[in-house]
Amino acid sequence: MRLILVCLFHLFVIGAGTAQSSSTINWKGKWIRDPRTHFFADEKAYQENPAPVFKKEFRLRKRLRSAMLHISALGYYEASLNGKKIGNRVLEPSQTDYAHRIFYSSYDLTSELNRQSNSLEVVVGNGWYNPMPLRLFGRFNLQETLPVGEPALLAQLELIYKDGSRQFITTDESWQVAESSIRRNSIYLGEWIDLRVNNNVSEWRKAIKADPTAGKLEAHRSPSVVIGDTLAPVAIHSTKTGWLLDFGTNQTGVLQLKTRLPAGTKLKVQYGELLYPDGSLNKMTSVTGQIKAAGIGGPGAPDTAYQEDIFICSGGEDLFRPKFTYHGFRYAEIQGYPGRPDTSAIRALVLHADVKETGSFSCSNPRINELMAICKRTFLSNLIGVQSDCPHREKLGYGGDIVATAESFIHLFDMSAFYAKTVNDFADAARPNGAFTETAPFVGIADEGYGEGSGPIEWGTAHPELLWQLYRYYGNKKLLQDQYPNAKKWVQFLRSKAVDHQFHTTIGDHESVAPKDISVSATSFYYYNVSLLARLAFILGKEEEAMNYVGLAEQIKQRFVETYISKDSGKVGIGTQSTQAHALYFGLVPSQLKTAAFDYLVKDITSRQSGHLSTGIFGTKYLLEVLGENGRADLAYDIITKEGFPGWMHMMDNGATSLWEHWAYSDNTFSHNHPMFGTVTEFFFKWIAGIRRMEKGGMEDGGKEEGGKEERFVVQPDTRRLEWAKAAVGAKNGQLSVAWKKTGNQLELVLEVPANTIVQLQLPTTETSRNLKTTILKQGKHTILHTLLHGW
Repeated sequence: MRLILVCLFHLFVIGAGTAQSSSTINWKGKWIRDPRTHFFADEKAYQENPAPVFKKEFRLRKRLRSAMLHISALGYYEASLNGKKIGNRVLEPSQTDYAHRIFYSSYDLTSELNRQSNSLEVVVGNGWYNPMPLRLFGRFNLQETLPVGEPALLAQLELIYKDGSRQFITTDESWQVAESSIRRNSIYLGEWIDLRVNNNVSEWRKAIKADPTAGKLEAHRSPSVVIGDTLAPVAIHSTKTGWLLDFGTNQTGVLQLKTRLPAGTKLKVQYGELLYPDGSLNKMTSVTGQIKAAGIGGPGAPDTAYQEDIFICSGGEDLFRPKFTYHGFRYAEIQGYPGRPDTSAIRALVLHADVKETGSFSCSNPRINELMAICKRTFLSNLIGVQSDCPHREKLGYGGDIVATAESFIHLFDMSAFYAKTVNDFADAARPNGAFTETAPFVGIADEGYGEGSGPIEWGTAHPELLWQLYRYYGNKKLLQDQYPNAKKWVQFLRSKAVDHQFHTTIGDHESVAPKDISVSATSFYYYNVSLLARLAFILGKEEEAMNYVGLAEQIKQRFVETYISKDSGKVGIGTQSTQAHALYFGLVPSQLKTAAFDYLVKDITSRQSGHLSTGIFGTKYLLEVLGENGRADLAYDIITKEGFPGWMHMMDNGATSLWEHWAYSDNTFSHNHPMFGTVTEFFFKWIAGIRRMEKGGMEDGGKEEGGKEERFVVQPDTRRLEWAKAAVGAKNGQLSVAWKKTGNQLELVLEVPANTIVQLQLPTTETSRNLKTTILKQGKHTILHTLLHGW
C-alpha cells in the first residue's frame, strides 16, 4: 500500500537584487599593453617572458564620497591598491571566447583610498589569451583556435566627491609599465617567480594603446575563482630529489611557501596525484596533453610537460604564491631546499569557483558518506572558469562531461549563473553551420564529429541540455528565449547529417568497460535532442514548431525500434548495460517491450557482470536512473557498494580521494580528478532521499512543461538498504529537506517544505515497516503540519 500526502504552502517571497548591468558602465578607458612584445608563436614562447605590471599614481582632489573600480584584462590579472591586493578573487576574469565576450569586475574602493597619494598596480598574466604554442596530444595548438594576442589591461576608477563632482582614472598612455617578478607563466606549465626583481629599481616605461579584436564587455556574473580552503601538509618525507609533501587529498590549487633563504636560491616545485611504490612522486597522470617525449609538444616545448613552479629567493622574507596558473595535485615535491622545509610555512591553496553549496546528503553507511565527499571535492576541483574534465592535463570545458554531471552538480551547488555562462560559451563556439563543438571555448578538438569543427552528438548536447536544466531547476526562461534559435540550428544541423534517422559516428559511452555500440548511443541522443527541442518549444509557446519536432522524434523512435530492439528478448543493440539504459532512459522502448528490456538489463547486471556495472560516462547516469525508476534502487545501491573492479569502492580501496577518469587504476595516462562518474550523487538525492522534481509530459509528447512560481516535488525515499538518510536540495523558493530513519518496525520521516512548493510524499509500506511518523517542521515563516499514521 502507498500513502500519498500532498502539502501546499503559499507564502510571499522577496527575490534578491541583480548584478550591475554592463550597460550602466560608460567606458572611458582604453585597452593598454606593454610596448615590449609578450606574444610568441614559436620556441621563444618558452623563454623568459616577464608578466607586465601596470601602474598609475594619483591623488584625491577633494573629500571622497565613493570610488568604484571596473577592471578587466585579456589574460588573467591581479590588482592591488597601495600594495594591498584588491578583493578575494583569483584567476580573473573567467575564461571566455574573447572574440565574443570579456568579463569585467567591479570593486568598491571607497574605504581603501588615501587622502593624499595612491598607487594602483595591476599585473597581467598570459592566461588563456596568450597560451604557449603547446601541441596538446601532439596535435592541438591553442594559438591556432583561440582568440590570442598580447596581454592587455582595461581599467576605470570612478571617483565621486562629496560635492557631486567626478574624476575618472582610466587606462591610457599615461600609465607606466615594467617587468614583474613573474618571469614566466603558463596555465599548463606553471609559473617562474624571481623575487629578487622586487629589490631592483625596475625601468618603468609608458604603456601603449592596445587594439585587440575583442568582444563585448559584460559584468562578471558567473562565480569567480577564490581560495576556497587552505591545507597544511599531513606528512613530509625526503626523496632522492627533494622533499615530498602530502596534503591528504587530491584537489586543484597552488602551493604557497614562506621562506627566508639566501638570495638566488632556486626552488623547484613539482606536482602529482600519485606516488610510486618507493615513495617518490608520480607526475605522469597530470602531464599536459600527454606530452611525454621529445618533439611531441612542438618547437621549444619541454620533452615532458610537467606541472611545476620555480621560486627564486630574494634573501629576505619571501612569500611565494603563483598568481596565473593552477595545478591538480595531492603531492608536491620541493627540490633545491637547503635543509628540511618548515611545514608550518607551507600550505596548499585550494582553488575553485565561489559557488554556493545548496545541497547535502549523508546516510548510515560511512563509505557512502566518504564517496559523497570525494564527488564534491572532484566537482569543485573542476570549476575553474569552465567546468573542466580535469584540472591539469587538459583543463577544458568538454560538453560530454557536462551532459553527464549537470544534475549532480546542481544537487550540490547553485549552478544557475555558472551554467548560464556555459550555455553562452557553447553558443559562442558554435560553428557557422549551427553545430556545437566538443569543447567550449573551442580549442580545435572535434573527435568523431560531423565536419567543420562540430563535436560528437553527446558532447554538443550540452547546450540544449543546460537550457532545459536551467529552466527546470532555476526557472531561467529568459536564457531559453535568447538561446532557442541556437538550439534549433543544432537540431537542423543534426537532421542534415542523419542517415535514415540514424547516426553511426560518435565517441559514445566513453570509458565504458563493455564494448561500445556507437549507433545506439548516437541515434538515441539524436532522438533526445529532437525531443528536447520540442520540450523547449512548448515552454516558449511555439506549439506548431513543437509538434513538428514531436513528429520527427516519433520517426526517429520508430526507426530505432525497428533497427536496434529485439521484439523477442528486449535486447537493445549489442545488449550491454549501456545500450539498455540509453533506450529505457530516453523512452525509446515501446511499452510492450519495457519489461523485457528492463529484465534483460537486470540479468546482465546480476548474472553476466556478477553485480557490477559495465557503463561509461553516460551509461552510468542512465543505468542508476533507470533502476530507480523501475523500483530497483536496491540493486543500484548494491552496484554502488559492490567491492572490486569496476566500481566506486574499487577506486576508494585503491586510495582515491577524488574520482578517476578510468574505472581501472592508472599510474601513467588517465586523470585521477575527473567528475564524470560523480553522477552517483544524483542517485543518492533522487532515490535514497527520494527528492525528485515533478515534470508534466514525457519524451513521447515533447514534455510540455508549464512554468510558474510553484515548484512540485515527489518525495519517495527508498529505505531498503540503509538505517537512515538525510538530504537537502535548493529549490526555487528555499531549501527542501528530507530526513528519515528506521527504528524497529517504525519509519520516522521529517520533511521541510519551502514556500510555494507542492510536495507529493510517497511512503514505503512493508510488513516490517507499517507505522510511519511524518512531520513537516516549522522554520521561519513556514507552516506546521503534524501527521501520525498507525498500522495502515
